[in-house]
Amino acid sequence: MGEITDNTPGQTPKSSASGYGKPLPLDTDPPLHSEARIQQSIFMYYNNTYCLAHHNPRSMIFAIPNEGNWMLQQVGLVAGASDLVLFHRTADTAGAPPRVIFMEVKTPVGKQSSKQAKFEAHVRAMGMEYCIVRSLDGAKAVVAGQTEGIQGELPHEGEGGGNEAKL
Repeated sequence: MGEITDNTPGQTPKSSASGYGKPLPLDTDPPLHSEARIQQSIFMYYNNTYCLAHHNPRSMIFAIPNEGNWMLQQVGLVAGASDLVLFHRTADTAGAPPRVIFMEVKTPVGKQSSKQAKFEAHVRAMGMEYCIVRSLDGAKAVVAGQTEGIQGELPHEGEGGGNEAKL
């Protein structure tokens, strides 16, 4: 359960959501440079690298489907919530609580909304980690802790320029 079922070159890779349930086929891919495609690549990489049953210590990643469905808000969806949440463990922190990372995914030109900025402020006020990434490589850098000197803030809707994180 939760293992990669096939990674044969030329075939569709399959994985399970954080090691639970049935394999997820990638038979309907989102557009190449969309936020959904970037998020999909991050999820697949992280899940298959850190979250399977044989990983020790085992981490966890999950997505928050936050595309404005009012019915979801009535049962607890928070406006502006990050796209992904990671509970990251490493061998040297196996006995400690995991590192919690709230990860917002943006395209290379995407901008953080005001609701996302409020969510970020709330997360940071609680002493938690929040980042905005624009690629799988950016997500890998965050997980590896290699983000020194990178600004985590992006222009909000309607604002231009500013300090953009190009993760």
